[in-house]
Amino acid sequence: MENQKTKKSNKFSIWVKNYFSHRPGRIKSPKELENDKYLIKIGNYFSIKFNRYVLFVSSVLVQFCVGSFYAWSIYNKPIDNAIYGKETKGMAPITFYITVGVFGFTTFLSGPYIERHGPRRGILIGSILFAVAHWLTALGIYVQTIWLVFFGYGLFAGMGIALCYISPVSSLQKWFPDKRGLSSGLSVMGFGAGSIAFGKIPLHIINSVGLANNFLILGGAFLFMLLIQAYLFRNPPPGYTVHGMNSDGEINSTVQSERESTSDNSLETNSESSISDSSDGGKNPDKVEILEAPKVQYTLRESLKSREFKLLYFIFLGNVIFGLVMISRLSNMVQDIFFKDKSTASMVVSVNGGFNLFGRIFFAYLSDKIGRKQCYFITISSLIIIISILPIVISNRSYPAFIALIWIACANYGGAFGIIPAFLNDLFGSKNVSSTHGVILTAWSISGVVGGILFTEVYDHLVKSKGVHDPEVYNVNIYWIIPVVLISWVLLWFVRVSPLDRQYPPIEGQIFRISIFSRMLRLSKSKGLEFLSKSKQIEEWNTFISNSKAKELEELGKKEKTVDIPIEMNK
Repeated sequence: MENQKTKKSNKFSIWVKNYFSHRPGRIKSPKELENDKYLIKIGNYFSIKFNRYVLFVSSVLVQFCVGSFYAWSIYNKPIDNAIYGKETKGMAPITFYITVGVFGFTTFLSGPYIERHGPRRGILIGSILFAVAHWLTALGIYVQTIWLVFFGYGLFAGMGIALCYISPVSSLQKWFPDKRGLSSGLSVMGFGAGSIAFGKIPLHIINSVGLANNFLILGGAFLFMLLIQAYLFRNPPPGYTVHGMNSDGEINSTVQSERESTSDNSLETNSESSISDSSDGGKNPDKVEILEAPKVQYTLRESLKSREFKLLYFIFLGNVIFGLVMISRLSNMVQDIFFKDKSTASMVVSVNGGFNLFGRIFFAYLSDKIGRKQCYFITISSLIIIISILPIVISNRSYPAFIALIWIACANYGGAFGIIPAFLNDLFGSKNVSSTHGVILTAWSISGVVGGILFTEVYDHLVKSKGVHDPEVYNVNIYWIIPVVLISWVLLWFVRVSPLDRQYPPIEGQIFRISIFSRMLRLSKSKGLEFLSKSKQIEEWNTFISNSKAKELEELGKKEKTVDIPIEMNK
């Protein structure tokens, strides 16, 4: 029995290793590659050539449909009323958290699948699941069974949204290596647009045909729209370049595996840049000769195990937890704390989606100019200020200030999603974007599920004694979110964004080091606390590269001598 269990365990571990490896997908035939050159082709009579910019529009439409999920809070009271006859029952919001949890699990698993099979299949499967989710929700409302809503929307929509979300993102990163930040923002901006539109649209449908029929109609409309976009999407052909740049953003360069890199770069090859490269937003006026860093291409396993990925995971979680938890309750807060009507609450949710959309595109575009890390510093720092002030504003029931702070916070929340795909591409390459992006989105799910459950438990406990109109039921939840965001801000300092910074050699007894703009703060047992100037860093780096190259040449010479021995013996 134990041997059988061991064999099954080994088979599972082998499957996991194979699944999360760089196994190539199905190779397209010459005919398929030829067809991909055209958007529409009807024999030899009519054709429209494919243009990569079409995918910007298509991506926005995909995200627009699945982004309707963000407006779920407008359904909370109507669903609770339809099933329980009581708007304040508080069961419908659980659907949101289930969807978030399933979303994260699906993105974790689907990244390698989409990398192998392409975005078309991902959107196709996702669209069917998303439509079925709406139809099952309609059935759950009709038969007044909340678990069917949980199962229908929570499970099926969670899977469908995940597949439709990451498929366009990974594809656009490959098509636009010259505009990584912009393509990253545009590929997810539709999510914010969806929450704007569907904060209002369902109310008119519900008033006309009822709550259950609303989900039937939307399910069919979403399926029709998404199937068209699935047809339009495709990955670039083999050897694709734009302006001489491949999908990894490399120009006429050869990349090597980190373990196999032989640093073939000549010691006479210089780079006129600072120790922090442009991906970190640094533009150095002083032109200093720095020996070029070896080109590195990470495997998926190396990417997921790297220090940078682990740090980004927790940074991303801290950046989104407040926005995610508050979005699901925003409509309730506007009505219960500030005594506004449903129409006003719906308007607030819609405009909030606009700021979500703005943050995704603005911060993604800005990250191309000043760097991904700098943008995260802006979003997280401003978020810390906002959530520190918010309890005072809620307690004073200052509605204008509350709305302003929530909308700005939501822009920062959207910015986290707009920046992250390009950030992952910069660090780990385009081949790892789907998988690393899928895994990092589980942080969003954890923040939604764990944060949502904790929020609900605290909320329900306080409501019993204080009632739904007491500001304290929300303020107490904000208090525990503040330290989570603060920790993510601290961790951001330790992310090494440039190849030079990541490969910079540790000294003897080094405890930690972080880059602060162009300087380096380093603590070691041998030298204590140091604040290294840029010139000192370059000096240490060049020494490291020179010694590494000399060592490689020495080892190469030893290998050549070893190979010569059997040849002489044969003679």
